[in-house]
Amino acid sequence: MTVTTPPGIDRLIKEVNNVFIPLTNRADMVIVKGLTLIEPAARTSTALAWRSRTQADAFRFSHAASVAERMPHLFDTVLHNSRFAVEHLDVIWSCIHRQLATVPHRLVDEVAAALDRAVEPAVLDWLGTVPGPVNLADLRTLVDSVIIDNAPGLSAETAQAERDSARLTRRGLTYTLQCGDEIMAATIDKALTDRAGKELAGLRRQQVEAGESDGPGAAGEGGLPTLSELKARILLDLLGDNPETVQVRVNLFRATVDGIHGLGAGYCPGIGWVDVATAQRLESVATTIREIPTDPADLPVTDSYRFPVLHELAMEARDGHCRFPGCTVSAARCENDHIVNSPHTDPDSNGTTSVDNGMKLCGPHHREKSEGHWRCETPDGGHTVHWTGPGGEKFTTYAAGPISNFADRYYFGRHRQ
Repeated sequence: MTVTTPPGIDRLIKEVNNVFIPLTNRADMVIVKGLTLIEPAARTSTALAWRSRTQADAFRFSHAASVAERMPHLFDTVLHNSRFAVEHLDVIWSCIHRQLATVPHRLVDEVAAALDRAVEPAVLDWLGTVPGPVNLADLRTLVDSVIIDNAPGLSAETAQAERDSARLTRRGLTYTLQCGDEIMAATIDKALTDRAGKELAGLRRQQVEAGESDGPGAAGEGGLPTLSELKARILLDLLGDNPETVQVRVNLFRATVDGIHGLGAGYCPGIGWVDVATAQRLESVATTIREIPTDPADLPVTDSYRFPVLHELAMEARDGHCRFPGCTVSAARCENDHIVNSPHTDPDSNGTTSVDNGMKLCGPHHREKSEGHWRCETPDGGHTVHWTGPGGEKFTTYAAGPISNFADRYYFGRHRQ
């Protein structure tokens, strides 16, 4: 498919990417620097007054100022290279402060300083080798891995405390479920979303067969329920008269020496790195265990259009999340894409069904690529993907899962040094 762009849009896009976005990031960093001169107790209210945005926005700027104060070398770097936005500093703050919930008050400053000393050089080293925009999910994964590596006991205590905090509250017709940890929240949502998607597809087919629609309609349109409504119905059915149960699937990736038993921390797409105790707990209830080859040569090219299960899992473990620039959708919720189109869908192309020519893309970004709005190529079997946008703009994304080159260097490489 050929996509035409309006005249002059390429120049505008270049200005947006090369001028306006760096200026916006730099302006935000200047505000953050200004907030470091304000007493910590007054930073949130000051950010709210300065920016006149939301309370959540003010908290992000206050958190960013705390990181800037505690990690001066990192802040000086991002202040001048314009690659960080406030959200990136807020991610670092959140990852570290999540670990402080179980720390006695008298030790909070000491433990936070120790984590800062471990995280700052790791992020600086990473920034020195990863060009272009910084993906928030990759940054969170990096910081979490550094914390688990340097404070495994604290990470395990935090995970257990989060699991113990699960609770369900009711206010009128509204129930609020606090799942306790990211794994439970993500897997419940995925199970409900998958089930709702199947039910929505069935309702669409019924409309077409009944002559009520010429084609598939969007959720919430043409008499179709929204995904949120369907998820609520499914959950209520489970708690009411419907005897069916939702099966929750979690993919856990761990190192192994025998192909059966995992070692060390684990990685769950959409959640990131989990401590050893959490990984062991998940592995203990696993119903299926597969050994995934880390060498693509052990996963041969197939003549079919669909990727075999092991190929899918290898791409999920390599990519971590959607490979589109800036997207953080978990690889477990993504679709399989041929980087070079398959001859099954494009007779003029010769893309193979292989791990080297495959990647994970979320549904919307998969469609964008399939429709020709975005083009991409890989020089190294999917670990690095170079993208070209509608106006000729260039982006590069890097696989960040546990068997990626990225992980080999930044997560596992520390243990070999």
